[in-house]
Amino acid sequence: MANSNKSRTKGSNKMACSNTFPFAPIQKDFQLPSIASVGFDPPSEGPGPEVLGNPAESPRTFRSRHSQKIAGNKINQEFSHSPDRSPDISQRSSPSHSFNYGSNRSTPQRLLPISKTPHTITNIMNLNSEDVRSEINHASENPKPALKPKKKKQHKTFVTPRRTSVTLGGISKKVPNVEEIPKQKQVLPKISPYEQLIVGNLDNLPPQRSSLVRIFLSSTFSDFKTERNALVKYAYPEMKQFCTDLCLDFQVVDLRWGISEEATNDHSVEKLCLLEVEQCKRLSRGTNFVALMGDRYGFRPIPPEIDATEFELLRRIADDLKLEGRVTMDTWYKRDDNADPPIYLLQNIDSRLPHFRDSDPANSELRLADSVKWNTISTYLTATLRQCVNEAEKRKLVSPERVHEYYYSVTEQEITEGILKSPDRNTTCLVFIRSFTGIENDLNIPDTDTKRYIDITKDPSGSQVIDPECKKLREQIRQEVLPKKLQSSNIKEFKVPWKPKGINPVEYTEHEAYIKKLSNSFCAELKKQIQARSDKENHDIMKECNSANILYNPVMNVKIKKGKKPEVQRKGKGQGMFGFGNDPRMAADLMKGQMAVSQMIKSLEVAEEATPCDDVVNQSRIRLNTEILHHLHLCLDKCRVFCGRQKEVSLVEQFVKHSHHRQPLVVYGSSGSGKTAFCAVVTKKIRMWLGDHSVVVARFLGTSARSSTLAPLLSSICQQICIAYKIIPDKRKLANRRKLAKYLQELLLHVSLMFGSSLPLVVILDSLDQLSPVDSSHELSWLPVDVPSGVHIILSVKEEADHLMMNKLRAVFPDKKSCFIELAQLSENVILEYIGAYSSAQSRNFTDSQYEYLVEHLSKYPQPLLMKISMDEACCWNSYTELDHLKLPSCVREAVVALFERYEKRFGKIFIEAALGYITASKGGIGYIELEDALSCSDHVLSDVYEYHNPPLDGVIRIPPLLWARAKFGLQDYIVERLAQGKTTLSWYHWQFFDVAMKRYVSGDVRTRLHSVLAEVYDALQPVRRTIRLEKRKLTILDADRQIALQQLTSENVRKLIVLPYHLLCAGDTARLRALCWCNLKFITCYIKAFSFSDLLAAMSEMLTDRSDVDIEIIYYTLRFSSIAFDNDSEMLPVQLLGSLLKFASTHQSIQTLCQQCSDVIVSRSKVTMLPTLGSIPISSKMMKWYHNGPNDIIAISKDRTRLLLLYKGETKVMYQLLNVDTLELGHFLQSTNLLEDGSAIRCLISTDNQKIFLLYSEYVQVYSTGSGQRLARFSVDANLKGLLNHEMAISPDSQHVVLAGKERLALFEMVESQDTISYKLRAAMNLGSTLATTNIIFSHDPNRTISTHTILGKKSTFGSIVLWNFWEKQLKTKVGLPSPVVPQFLYHLQPLASHDLVICGCSNGHISVVDMDLGQLVVEVGDPLLMPGPQAKILSSFSSTSGLLLAGVRGQTSVQLWNMDLTTSKQVMTLNLARDLAALCLTGDGKSVIIGDSTGNVFLYSATESPTLIRTLKAHDESITVINCDDLDQVVTVGADHTLKLWDLESVEDETSIVNVVQESTTNAVLLENEVVTCCCVTKDGHHIITGSKLKVVVWKRINLSYSFHESLLDGYISKLALSDGDSVLAVLANQSLLLLDWASNGGKVEVDDLKNVNQVHDFFIRRNCLMLMTLDNGKSSIFKLDLDARSLTEQCVIDAMIPSQCSLVDALQGGKFLVLQTVVGEKVHIPAEHHVLSVRTDTGHMTSCLSEAPNMKLTKSVFSFCASGKSSLYLGCHGDVVVWQPGNQYCEVPDSPTKQWLKHFQCVYGLNSDRSAETSHKIRITSVVSSADGKVMVTGAEDGSLVLWNDEKSSILRGHSGMITSMALCKNATCLVTGSRDLTIRLWNLAISRRICVVHVHMNVDHVNFCQDESMILAMASDGDVSKVFAFDIVGEKAESRFFVTE
Repeated sequence: MANSNKSRTKGSNKMACSNTFPFAPIQKDFQLPSIASVGFDPPSEGPGPEVLGNPAESPRTFRSRHSQKIAGNKINQEFSHSPDRSPDISQRSSPSHSFNYGSNRSTPQRLLPISKTPHTITNIMNLNSEDVRSEINHASENPKPALKPKKKKQHKTFVTPRRTSVTLGGISKKVPNVEEIPKQKQVLPKISPYEQLIVGNLDNLPPQRSSLVRIFLSSTFSDFKTERNALVKYAYPEMKQFCTDLCLDFQVVDLRWGISEEATNDHSVEKLCLLEVEQCKRLSRGTNFVALMGDRYGFRPIPPEIDATEFELLRRIADDLKLEGRVTMDTWYKRDDNADPPIYLLQNIDSRLPHFRDSDPANSELRLADSVKWNTISTYLTATLRQCVNEAEKRKLVSPERVHEYYYSVTEQEITEGILKSPDRNTTCLVFIRSFTGIENDLNIPDTDTKRYIDITKDPSGSQVIDPECKKLREQIRQEVLPKKLQSSNIKEFKVPWKPKGINPVEYTEHEAYIKKLSNSFCAELKKQIQARSDKENHDIMKECNSANILYNPVMNVKIKKGKKPEVQRKGKGQGMFGFGNDPRMAADLMKGQMAVSQMIKSLEVAEEATPCDDVVNQSRIRLNTEILHHLHLCLDKCRVFCGRQKEVSLVEQFVKHSHHRQPLVVYGSSGSGKTAFCAVVTKKIRMWLGDHSVVVARFLGTSARSSTLAPLLSSICQQICIAYKIIPDKRKLANRRKLAKYLQELLLHVSLMFGSSLPLVVILDSLDQLSPVDSSHELSWLPVDVPSGVHIILSVKEEADHLMMNKLRAVFPDKKSCFIELAQLSENVILEYIGAYSSAQSRNFTDSQYEYLVEHLSKYPQPLLMKISMDEACCWNSYTELDHLKLPSCVREAVVALFERYEKRFGKIFIEAALGYITASKGGIGYIELEDALSCSDHVLSDVYEYHNPPLDGVIRIPPLLWARAKFGLQDYIVERLAQGKTTLSWYHWQFFDVAMKRYVSGDVRTRLHSVLAEVYDALQPVRRTIRLEKRKLTILDADRQIALQQLTSENVRKLIVLPYHLLCAGDTARLRALCWCNLKFITCYIKAFSFSDLLAAMSEMLTDRSDVDIEIIYYTLRFSSIAFDNDSEMLPVQLLGSLLKFASTHQSIQTLCQQCSDVIVSRSKVTMLPTLGSIPISSKMMKWYHNGPNDIIAISKDRTRLLLLYKGETKVMYQLLNVDTLELGHFLQSTNLLEDGSAIRCLISTDNQKIFLLYSEYVQVYSTGSGQRLARFSVDANLKGLLNHEMAISPDSQHVVLAGKERLALFEMVESQDTISYKLRAAMNLGSTLATTNIIFSHDPNRTISTHTILGKKSTFGSIVLWNFWEKQLKTKVGLPSPVVPQFLYHLQPLASHDLVICGCSNGHISVVDMDLGQLVVEVGDPLLMPGPQAKILSSFSSTSGLLLAGVRGQTSVQLWNMDLTTSKQVMTLNLARDLAALCLTGDGKSVIIGDSTGNVFLYSATESPTLIRTLKAHDESITVINCDDLDQVVTVGADHTLKLWDLESVEDETSIVNVVQESTTNAVLLENEVVTCCCVTKDGHHIITGSKLKVVVWKRINLSYSFHESLLDGYISKLALSDGDSVLAVLANQSLLLLDWASNGGKVEVDDLKNVNQVHDFFIRRNCLMLMTLDNGKSSIFKLDLDARSLTEQCVIDAMIPSQCSLVDALQGGKFLVLQTVVGEKVHIPAEHHVLSVRTDTGHMTSCLSEAPNMKLTKSVFSFCASGKSSLYLGCHGDVVVWQPGNQYCEVPDSPTKQWLKHFQCVYGLNSDRSAETSHKIRITSVVSSADGKVMVTGAEDGSLVLWNDEKSSILRGHSGMITSMALCKNATCLVTGSRDLTIRLWNLAISRRICVVHVHMNVDHVNFCQDESMILAMASDGDVSKVFAFDIVGEKAESRFFVTE
């Protein structure tokens, strides 16, 4: 195919007949307009599009006509070519040029209008059941009529709502009712134009908010070298710090720095300068252009390209003038007809002078010669062109403006583009002018320095004079142009005296002052403009926020304006009774939506309180607006060139306009098929299809940090929906990543319920495969499967053979063809259309031969991405390019490799490898400044770059900016801008570029080096100075300053928080990763503040997945285990960490450093807090990963064992909640059930796809969505089965069928989908005959059949049977009787054998049978006939289909059997005999281990072998195990009777060398604290020592710095009690029923007391001051002894006159020791308050009196649960609901005397006098702790429900915070500070002066006792967990602690 000079345009004959719109001839530098911006709407119906051109026209004629037409009617072109992107979590974007081509016409639109008629928001709660039914019937029977104008009517008076009983969806509610409905509709408040982006309006988008101050520095080169170097050294660092304080980056683009001869080869330097000017204008916030002007005009280049018509004119003039230069013109300029219009191109220098860029040292002389030749040629060529153009002007053939383009300098071009063409130049541009005085006197001095500062030429006499031409052009700019265009305050002029050799601040003080003044003025003016721009942007956004500050309560229709009281909106009709019109889909969603709205209302408090403060709102809006703008701008960019796909676009239009599908729409295709561009076009068209009232939420996943991971993505979507629909956002749910998916579904339901199809919502998520797998996002459990009415979700995903996400979507939506749209291969017509559109956009043509080759190639490889790359290559062809030199790639990888090789050759392999390597290795892309910083820290790159010249500034070395500017210019279509952590970054255009670059540039040792440098850049707290050797220059620079941007560690610098750990990890620098990130308190704190605590855990977990590190694992497990503590109060992070990590500090240096950081932070706080000094707060380690308080049981387990349905059972209600074991995400609470009316569910099942939950009740079934928690359906038995109670239920694998088993019948229900709802209809029923009960039912392997077990009443006895039913054939296939009278208890599937159904059935007599249901025969009979559990016993079983093992046992017995159920070798594998009763059992996922739980809370792990081995024993719970479950990942879940769920890692349970064990074995303190069971403790008065007693010994702990360490062991034995005397002189120890007195003040020796030598069987003692009282109990005889410790003699003794219980203990002394108070604890359990029997004994007579809490004149219960001393003579007793007073010696109690009659009425104070709780309820609220001040004026009561009441001067206040039973309290001496302990596993410190909690520590153990030490500087606490008990010590620190606690705050 021969090449032809005839140009082929995209509007050729082949294109003229294509079915398309005209194409706009828009140059590459220009921005294509959108359809809306030029006022052109393509018709959706009617005649076809216009045909382009006339077939008879020539290509050039058509092109000309076409171009003229387009000038008046510019039209958007669209083509899908950029769908998929990098698989990294990196952010993506596409470049957008800054020119506006054509005018934009659009009308600003309101946020949510539907018409000119106002819209009504109806109060959904104002409906009764008849209204609901009427509305549904009316909506379904009557289609929505066309809207007609109606006359306005006056509002009627609004009547206050009254409460009416309403039934919505089976839910009885008391809701307001409105008597009068106003007639006029209401509208949502008008939204400002700026906020139109919230609804997805693409018209007139505001510019994207940049975080970069990017300044183009324009100056002439040699004369401003000193000034530029001074700015680099002094001004730039100051500006960088200033911008850092504003969270901005500062960058100066100085392209004069580093220009060398090779940069001029392709004549593109000037063009690059102008492009950089445009980049700075587009990106910079504030100043973007600074000009330094002196006495030189600047370099005037040769025009690199000249219009063909103009050049040929000049060439003819050269002929006319017979100029010798015409040959030079022909040699160096060549015509290119592929340009439109055609041009003459100046050829590359090395194309004529081959050694011009020769870097070979051997050819240095040739290179120098070519350089000299070019200087001569360029001078000669320039003179020729100017002579010709001047002659053309004389002939009036060209304009003066055209002539000027042959004369003007690069500096003038930059000023023209940067200042004169800038509309906001007065706020973004600065000019600094330097004028020399006296320089004319040195013109004739023969030196070169003068020539560097002024344009000099020679006159005819040979004398040096100022160049008049240059002076005229320079002065014209300085004195005429700039003063007219730029305000005077932006022009700063400096008069500088001329000195020999120019500017020299070292030698001349005048020059030094000038340099200093210039630097100061530079900084001051820049700061002024940057600050003004930042303030204006923030003010504008704040103004927008304030203009939209009306929020709506979702249901009650309350409008709240900030600072005003809420007012109720009036209601009217016109859009239907509900306010959303007569839309049947909306009416159908009413039932489900009501639940979602109710839950949203419960989560919101008063609207004014729910409104966040202005600062929080504004910052959140700024971030959200930035995110939305990014995606909308990207959307516009992707729509630029889009062709074809009309069919697919039409399908989407039908889907959103007419479809009734409830599932999302999935667009899929192969990589590079154009999915992203397709989604962009759909996003643009949605509002055309649905109207301006629609809301479009579009996210192109992976293109920004907030769209790359699931949690930020869902958060931004939820925020946008809330703002668009004026919903009060729930801040708590937005901050909790585990609740975001549920919250999104709530919002969708709310939007559907309140607005419906009148204000539709469309959510578009492009490239699901680009979503990071963090948070199990690829599981798609977050994706709404059941989409409500008026809401549409559109997804796009890559379809590859091994792509799991597409497979997951097909599994979620099986056989839903209408929900999937495939982007198939492009047709030839579309390819031709695309060639025309793309070449038109680039203003390029092709020769005929080139065009034919291009069409042939693209038709052969029609992949859109490859087509784009090929078109980019083709657009670089010149018309004179030979066809033999043309080669297009056949695949994307080949194209990318060729591109990289070409740029490596052009710009240098080392430089390109480093630059592209940093882009590829960076996380989320790399910023402009970050890339330059990284290259400047790469010594090998700098050494290669500085080949021909030295760095311009002494002591400073950086990469020349021009190098990357030139490289990026060539790669600009493939390296795109994206958004990452608020920063504009550079990343790859498509993931295939990333893939090739990763393998080519980021592998092996290079990968480590790249990440190390990036880590150095992001860790730069101080300037980076390092010596460098430039080998090619033979130059060594000591401590060379790289001048990189400093990266401060703050919560605002989110970029550093995200990327620094990543790069340190990838660099393998674990030590710095620990020190700088995960073992650094400031880093952890900043991370939580910037993101959330759950984000921190996710980041640490992701890191540990890649690399294991013991120190980081310990911290991670500590943080995860204490997540509830940090979620509630992040200020307690240092306290919690220190208390948990103290035990590891001695052996782990990183943890020791972290502990010291925590201590420093705690001690330095001004607020009072607690400093842990002794004790080890438990952490999860590798064993227990997580725990959750509250659930009673697990009542359903999914088939894959990853979903658990939790049961919460209260006094009157039952609630259910789903737990995802993989993500630890707790789902919605399902609707609560009234136990008295409905009872609890009989059976609960989770569908196979984990999408639905089925709850079986006695008379109906309820179906719930696992995602939203909303009820999907409710159905009951048919009338034919009415009255038959449901016994069992089975769900088919596809969830389409449900089988219910009644007493005598089976019923099959089938799911029916009608529009937007689902229901279940009865399809078949079977009689069971004389059946007593159905015990099990499952579906067969054939989904048409079920297998069930029944108890059947025979003639003589009851027996069991197994039945196989075929419902569709309505046949009983087989019925198998079980041997002997039995009750079938469990039923499992075996793998089918020869297509036969095999099942395992276990019976109540211990027999186990394998039954072939197809043959109706018992195949195998095994079991334990000795078991004989009885018909009422509960058999526990677990079956592993993997191993074929069956584990079985009887709850309450001690034997467990393991059976191999293989048909050929069926046998009993093992029998385990337990020490305690069996409570729960489970087999592991692989069937290799057995897990057993007993009635005492122990869990045993055995190997599943014939000789079982006990692998591990865990004390998992305080009470009996309820349930054990093990998933396939070996995660074990246990639930105990203590209402606690715990998650264990089985691998770590099996591993004896877990983290905690390793540390304990090497740490003495840890061994003592973890392994000893502490029974008692005390502390010395000075706090230097703590003494603990355990079951083994007495241990002394000594204070060293801020914590206690083991000091010595005093004695061995079972220590029951110990105490110190007042002066710490004597330590009393009760060991093995013997009282030992130790001389603590001296050496700890034993103190002998003669009076006690014969005292044996000491039962208890206590010390008051220096008086020791002890009680003995010997053979039922009890005695009291009183001992003076000072005199060490017995002062009093008596015998008690009554029998003392063995559990009795001494607790107090009253009335000066006259009475001793004793107590006996009865029925103590962890979660049940113990009952106390209170006794008093007179010490003089021994008379004992028992307290009876019943007086003749009052009715009180007889139980006492707590007590304390009231003054010195009486006791306060905590009873049921209130407190009574008891005087020791009296038999009866008294009610406290009070005028208010409410004194100490705890229940009434907490729940109110008119509480809904009845008397029966109130008596269950037990007062479990009471504490009183010494004078009895202040008192605090605590109850079992966690409530606390402060009583002071007969006034009460409630202290809120605890959620579990209050177990212990202590008051300080002045009664202003309270410490409490609770069964919610926390210790809390309270300020009673303000009734507020000031500190909380989660110890993860049941707190048994808390108290202050003697001087109240410390808190001691005792806590227990099962058999383990510990002591904790906390210092009370803070500035206010010294004043002995706050009287006022």
